[in-house]
Amino acid sequence: MSERTEKLRKKARGAFKAGEYEEAIQFFKRLEDSKDETEALELLISDHLNAGVAYARLTRHVESVQAFEAVLKLDPDHASAHARLGQELVKVGRPTQAYEILRKAAKLAPEDANVHWELSKVARALGEDHVADLAMSACLALEPDHEEARLTQVARSTGPVTTSTAAISDSAFADLLEFVQARPGADAPPTRVIDASHRPLANILMGAAAFFVGFLIIRFSLIG
Repeated sequence: MSERTEKLRKKARGAFKAGEYEEAIQFFKRLEDSKDETEALELLISDHLNAGVAYARLTRHVESVQAFEAVLKLDPDHASAHARLGQELVKVGRPTQAYEILRKAAKLAPEDANVHWELSKVARALGEDHVADLAMSACLALEPDHEEARLTQVARSTGPVTTSTAAISDSAFADLLEFVQARPGADAPPTRVIDASHRPLANILMGAAAFFVGFLIIRFSLIG
């Protein structure tokens, strides 16, 4: 790696860490234009990955997609690039491609709760409810306190997912089913907890109901 390339990368990473994404992108572009063939593959991948994140944070989603695709050209099995690319493809209106990319991301990074959550959202949007439910269950198996997934599961009142609820021929379904079943109890719906702040009101209502019933009993006994 040349001294010039090293200085450019240091400036690019410094700007990125400081949140100066426009400046970081300019340095990453200069790094790409220099095309130092002696550099390690890991450094080139890191440059494209960081550039993709910078574009995403500037809501320049088309360019972000291109940066993450560049990562996958260098490393077709890069899990983080698949996950980020899937999210960006949704934002540029390509949900079907996002679904396929996120399915692969879930296989490459099965321990990443957010990957399963992103897959769940895209699958739901495409009408793949069984895969969406399984991906959501996988997310909660890894991160039981994942707020969005918990709220969604409670709202949908989904129970454990089994082979009887979908065609097992779908490879994405089969992979997710195996993952979820490997974690007993993780696919059960969360227990509904009554908010203690509502208890005084509940007590008042129950007391009023008891009074009304008592009043009716006394009245009818007098009439009789």
